[in-house]
Amino acid sequence: MVTNVTGPVFGYVERFMIASLLSVSLLTFYSTPYELVSKLLIFPMSVVPSLFPYFSYHGAKKSSEVSEVTSRTIKYLFLVLTPPTAVFIFFAKDIMNLWLGPQFAEWSTVVLQVTALICFSNAFAYVPYTSVQALGRPDLKAKLDLIALPTYCAIAWWFIKHDGINGAAFAKLLVTIADCVVLYVFALKLKAFSLRDCVSGPLFRAISVSGLLFALVFAVHSMHLKLLLTIPLVILCFGLYVLTFWAFAIDHEDRTTIYAFRQRAAGLLTGRRASPVMQITPDNTAV
Repeated sequence: MVTNVTGPVFGYVERFMIASLLSVSLLTFYSTPYELVSKLLIFPMSVVPSLFPYFSYHGAKKSSEVSEVTSRTIKYLFLVLTPPTAVFIFFAKDIMNLWLGPQFAEWSTVVLQVTALICFSNAFAYVPYTSVQALGRPDLKAKLDLIALPTYCAIAWWFIKHDGINGAAFAKLLVTIADCVVLYVFALKLKAFSLRDCVSGPLFRAISVSGLLFALVFAVHSMHLKLLLTIPLVILCFGLYVLTFWAFAIDHEDRTTIYAFRQRAAGLLTGRRASPVMQITPDNTAV
């Protein structure tokens, strides 16, 4: 199972409570959609920890640059995670029905929708989690877990008793969102994140474009079209999303980096060494 920021203990607790309060057989209807959608965390788990050395080295000296890298990372998480999350949320019943049949569609649709939101929130929590660790305050996350675990147990018990496995998913969603928000507060206090980026600049535009994609996929879902018509429309929405993201959320620095990677990849394919993006002349002038 993919590890999440809230920690494996929370996963063990929720499964124990489902098995004890409901039945062991219902664990299958809960775990199966979670195992599917948790693969969304592979990308942030692979990319975000690589920023640890950068945060650790520059954190105390250049907080503005650390904040900028944080915002840039969040922006690309939106780009990668928004399309699959939108599909899991709005087409959960169709996915479960095609994959495992109508019984799973009946029991696990809501679980799949909620766990998609859980993993979506959890992916963004990796950024402040890494920065807080790198800036020398791992104790903050430990203290947060000491408070969150008993609180989660009480909330999960109530939700599971009233709503079954759907309640377990909602309880996990609440604790995940709370954990994510508090981690960003920690990062804000340590000057590793800026709220200003969320209301202006490329990150704000990335959030806006991602919200637009959710609205478009919801509109396609609301049409109740046949699958052969729905799939091309969703793909079209994804294409428009990428183009809009490129036009409004990608800044000059991002494009320079992307072009550099493209030149290097082309050089590797053709067997020629790509020329550097920036060259230094003898008089130390960059051209």
